[in-house]
Amino acid sequence: RPRRAPWREAEAAMFANATRSTSTARYGASGSGRTSGRAPRRFVRRLGASPAATTEGATSSERLLRLVLKVYETVAGSDRGFSYRNNADKRRSVVEAVDDLLRSSPGDRCTVDSGLWRLVYSTNFGSDEITRGGTSSQPPGLGQVYQRVDRERSQLDNLVEVSLPLVGTKVTLCLQHELRIVESVQGGEEFVITFSGTKVSGGGIEVPTLPNVLQMLPDSLRPQQELSSASFENVFSEEGLRISKGDRGELRIYCKEEP
Repeated sequence: RPRRAPWREAEAAMFANATRSTSTARYGASGSGRTSGRAPRRFVRRLGASPAATTEGATSSERLLRLVLKVYETVAGSDRGFSYRNNADKRRSVVEAVDDLLRSSPGDRCTVDSGLWRLVYSTNFGSDEITRGGTSSQPPGLGQVYQRVDRERSQLDNLVEVSLPLVGTKVTLCLQHELRIVESVQGGEEFVITFSGTKVSGGGIEVPTLPNVLQMLPDSLRPQQELSSASFENVFSEEGLRISKGDRGELRIYCKEEP
């Protein structure tokens, strides 16, 4: 069997490394040893299967794949943004990679598939102004963060894995939202969400302690109950990568979880 071209091998390896970053930054890290990024295998397969081409002769599809790869590369090791808090150059490189991708992406209407999306980067997590919330000397360990989109049921849930040192347990918070989908000013798809409640699973946690846990979450994940709703525009959703921009300036990058 013919061996793949060296550049193709390198690209696939770079992508795998770019999306595999261990949660070690202490917002803190969950301590579970799980990686915060996993290379979508379908994307690596696409790179390996595409015909060899120079940059000038590459098809629009190949150029798009490389720009998607560049976005993943810039967020590698960012721990969803926490590791970039004191590195303005790193934060800027993420924004520039996203801008390059958006300029080169097709102008078709962006439609987000229902399913589970894993958060790989948030500009709010990298902000110098981010606060941990709460006053505990042992803040919760933040594990994976997901967003579950259900277009049919008009439901959007943020799932946050949290370890609680004070009680020695791990829980998953399900921050539930009603979802309304409207057309954005740019002609894309805008999600308008309204917080409807929180469910907790795992750890045997008692409901009375829930408000304290919520207050210790990062600001961008904490339910804004005083607000009637929030909105964000999905500006890109292809190749298992999704990028959204919120009404309060937050940029989020998600990776679609494979079945």
